[in-house]
Amino acid sequence: LIKELCESFDIRKTRTTPYHPQSNGLVERFHRTLLNMLSTKAEADKKNWDLVLPLTLLAYRTSVHESTGATPYRVLYGREATLPIDLMYGLPEVPPRTPAEYIWELRKDLADSFCKIREKLQTESRRQKKWYDRRTTDCHFDVNDKVWLATPKRNKLDKIWDGPYRIVQ
Repeated sequence: LIKELCESFDIRKTRTTPYHPQSNGLVERFHRTLLNMLSTKAEADKKNWDLVLPLTLLAYRTSVHESTGATPYRVLYGREATLPIDLMYGLPEVPPRTPAEYIWELRKDLADSFCKIREKLQTESRRQKKWYDRRTTDCHFDVNDKVWLATPKRNKLDKIWDGPYRIVQ
């Protein structure tokens, strides 16, 4: 079932290495955001963070994200979440639909949402690139200049730079 769902929605499943958080940057970024939100909610009693976790997650899932212009709930389910206040004051009447009509409308709404989100993400990406690029400068090296070589770290204690090396051509 999962395999067919992944194929029909063009989802590529990946696996990450346990105890190696760098291999899953999106999850680590979400954890940083969640910890930030929890630290403000559980400021008085840090030991009871688990009590404020459900409402913190609700706030995250129902807040519009600047980069997508939509809530995570809407992106996932194709509609906005039903909040407690909606239950208190009621929701607008929705005409009855057949399951086929509902699925057709859901697919259409999701396709529209994904198109808008893709455009918003591209715009946001260009904006972030422009902001990043204004702090960068082009480097020009001449023969006989001395340079340091960036080396990938294999563990936390490895050196980041190796050298100096002399440019020969």
